[in-house]
Amino acid sequence: MAEGKIRLAAVVQQLREELIEAMAAGEGEELRFDLDDVKVEVQAVVTREAQGKGGVKFWVLDAEVAGKIQDSRTQKITLSLKPRRGPGGKVTLGDER
Repeated sequence: MAEGKIRLAAVVQQLREELIEAMAAGEGEELRFDLDDVKVEVQAVVTREAQGKGGVKFWVLDAEVAGKIQDSRTQKITLSLKPRRGPGGKVTLGDER
């Protein structure tokens, strides 16, 4: 992986882990929060690989690298995610498992 770049899949996975941690931290608390849509906005560079299988990869830039790359080469990606637990399960921060 290139320095200063993170795979988009890794960003989503880290977000998932953070939300699970927040759920556990709120367990047993009197005040809980329902989790609705989660919006994530990132600056990304899209690269195409010609070796082997090829394909396209989305690399999320950290703030330091984003400032060094010309805007014409970056894409702004906004993800709107609706977290759920299993089929149709509503998520509450502090949900008891």
